[in-house]
Amino acid sequence: MPLIAQYEGKNVGSLASIYIVLLDDVTTIPIATALEISGNISAAAFTKIEPIENGAAFTETQQESEHGPVYNYTVPITINKERKDITIALAGFVGRKCIAITIDNNDGTARIIGSIEQPARLSWGSNKARQLAAGNGYSIEISASQSHPAFYYTGTIPV
Repeated sequence: MPLIAQYEGKNVGSLASIYIVLLDDVTTIPIATALEISGNISAAAFTKIEPIENGAAFTETQQESEHGPVYNYTVPITINKERKDITIALAGFVGRKCIAITIDNNDGTARIIGSIEQPARLSWGSNKARQLAAGNGYSIEISASQSHPAFYYTGTIPV
């Protein structure tokens, strides 16, 4: 049996960036092997989201259903400064299926949220609360439920 040991390297938490693309703009996603997609996703350019420092996280939970395990994902993101171009870009994702790739702050590990069969969704709102460290900005959430853990991605991200 393999050992599940304590990790001793850098582990700062949070995400460095998130890439998102509408499912309509995805042509193919290579088949995963051992929870990894090593080939390139064929799609239109992904939109890059750059959160404030420590302003994005990746949460993965698992629960049982009558059809087997379900893996639920949420990626809450905070971006600073409300801007018209950002509002327009975010509004283009509302109510539409998408796929996201998260990049962590440690070693750039990439995970894919959503798939062609089980896509992700994006929701957002603007935030002008005084307690927001970055001033005004946006609260974004990408969410998905899948029948498998989020795949690791080592291919190129089309930007």
